[in-house]
Amino acid sequence: MRVLLLGLLLFISGMPSLFAQLSESENPNGKFVIESKIENFILLIDDDLDNPLYLSSGDTLELPSGTYAFRGIQQGYHDTKFKGTIYPEQTSGMQINFNKPQNVSPRSSYKTIVNGYNVTIYSEEGAEIFVDQVLIGYSQISLLLPDNSYELFINHPEFGTLTDKFESTLEAQKELHHYFNDYRNIPNVVRFVPGLVYFINDEKKEAFLTVASIGSLLAYSSYSQKKVERIRQDRDLFLFRGYVPGPSADQRLDNYEKDIRKNKRRSTLSLIGAGLIYTFTTYKAFKRPKGGYATPPVQFNAQALNRNGQLAPQLHFTFNF
Repeated sequence: MRVLLLGLLLFISGMPSLFAQLSESENPNGKFVIESKIENFILLIDDDLDNPLYLSSGDTLELPSGTYAFRGIQQGYHDTKFKGTIYPEQTSGMQINFNKPQNVSPRSSYKTIVNGYNVTIYSEEGAEIFVDQVLIGYSQISLLLPDNSYELFINHPEFGTLTDKFESTLEAQKELHHYFNDYRNIPNVVRFVPGLVYFINDEKKEAFLTVASIGSLLAYSSYSQKKVERIRQDRDLFLFRGYVPGPSADQRLDNYEKDIRKNKRRSTLSLIGAGLIYTFTTYKAFKRPKGGYATPPVQFNAQALNRNGQLAPQLHFTFNF
């Protein structure tokens, strides 16, 4: 009996090491031998920006077995994206081919990785900047963010809060300017022009709807007023040429008067509607927008060339691939 108890205790005490060996064997490592014509490049695994690998042809990459998304990066070349599977306890070759563009700027995230940021956010001094509800910094910050869409929240102890959404790409550097005060100093006379401040604030849909609504209402008011004049002319001509007192003639005169009142009412209501829209948009033009004063996002291609062949940022140059 003692022998059985002793054996049972030894078995139980050995179980942790047994489970550890089993867990290790569930996902054993495999290896890739890197092959590339380009020396000294950067490799991202599953777009892990915190752990870029600096590799060369002939290096060996050891990882737990499984399928990974890889991104090869080198200055002056398009990023190359591919997937690879590492098999347990096996060594395979990984061929990484880079495409050098001809007469176009490369879709490269090299500058983004080397600089350590691809999004810069500006606001007033003392503003707290949150990205996806996480406090990132104050007033002006630079971030390195994976390709995705994000929620921006800016809080200022004196001015209030601003909210916005933005997208980032590793291949381009983006600047976001969000201010509580209007740093563009829009003249007051401009604020009285229907829809113009909407357009300046890059709210083109609101600008179009404002101009279209006011223009349509004014046009309809003018049309109704002209119709009133035509009905009056027809009525006066009828009275001058063909009016003979009687129920039929009186009914015709009554219809003329009804049509005149109806179209005058339509003209007046259209003018009132246009005036209300104009008043509302003018009020909005003098009031700070809900999202604050934001200049349009500026995106720079990381490797754009100027006319002299030197590396220089290029406005509004974005790649999606």
